Amino acid sequence: MHALKTLFRFVSASTLVALAWLALLGFGFARVEPGWIGVRQGNFGGGITARDHPAGLHFAPRGLYTWHELDGRVQLLRFGPQPQGEHERVALDFRTRDNTTAKAECVVGWRVRPGAGHAIVSAGLERNLPQRVAALAEDVLRRELGLLRADDWFQPQRLEQQEQHLLPLLAESLGSLHVEVLGVWLLDAVFSAEYERKLQERQVAWQRELLKESAQRAEKARAEAQEVAKDTEIAESELRAAATRKGKEQLAALEHELAEIAARAEAHEKQAKATAELDYQRSIAQATLELEEAKALASRLRMEVLGGAGGNAWLARQAAQNLKVKSVTLDSRAPGSPSLIDLDAFVGLLLGAASKSAQALSP
Repeated sequence: MHALKTLFRFVSASTLVALAWLALLGFGFARVEPGWIGVRQGNFGGGITARDHPAGLHFAPRGLYTWHELDGRVQLLRFGPQPQGEHERVALDFRTRDNTTAKAECVVGWRVRPGAGHAIVSAGLERNLPQRVAALAEDVLRRELGLLRADDWFQPQRLEQQEQHLLPLLAESLGSLHVEVLGVWLLDAVFSAEYERKLQERQVAWQRELLKESAQRAEKARAEAQEVAKDTEIAESELRAAATRKGKEQLAALEHELAEIAARAEAHEKQAKATAELDYQRSIAQATLELEEAKALASRLRMEVLGGAGGNAWLARQAAQNLKVKSVTLDSRAPGSPSLIDLDAFVGLLLGAASKSAQALSP
């Protein structure tokens, strides 16, 4: 039971604290939304605080302070057909410099100058600030657009120059409202039906003139192209002739060089053949001489060998091999006749006869 009472007291106290906190937030603080500017005014002295409060929660108890809010976002003031809302106006009626009536469509971008929100509240301009901005901008635009000609609206560069010209004028005029001009854009101009018809005729004539000029330029370009083609053909012929002439000269030079090379090659070949033939004959003569000398040396060596004892024996042997004697009769009664039993005497007889024969043959 005691625990339930304690829990009840805790819940009751928490609820009272939450309610007190919500009441404090609801009555003691002011909330400024993102993109807006808050200005605080004291109800019992102090007046308007010279400070712009950004988005967030700010201390301002109800009854003690009055809270003013200004839209600090970028605003677009549009002049055009079918206006809707406080930031839109009907198209601007104006008369051009060449006395043509028209309706202009344009847009002016502006916003509260940073840090000047409290000045707007102090001047009492916060309730009808968009209307005041539109009125001052309309006066400046109508006055300055009257300096343009009707043809200027069809020239983007001329319109861009006029937009740059309008920026400082609008900034000066709207400066008293503590706002800054971010830009001005001239979109279009609608002229009367009669002028539109005349304009279409002028555009058709202008397009025909452009077409005529284009045809003339095309014809001129065609003529220039033909002239260039002709010059190119002439230049090509000259280049071909020069190339042919140069090629012939180079060919003649090459043929002459080839002829010289062939002549030098032929002379070199003849000289080489003559030198080779002379070397060959010399080699043949030298070989013949050496051969004869070798033959003479062989003959002399043969004679020297044959003149020795071994040569005599060899000659005797050769003679004996070549001797064809069917029978030999020895007279045993002769005193110098060798006995068949004495073989050494018989051989000496034969060798002695061979030696005498060799001596007779030697020079």
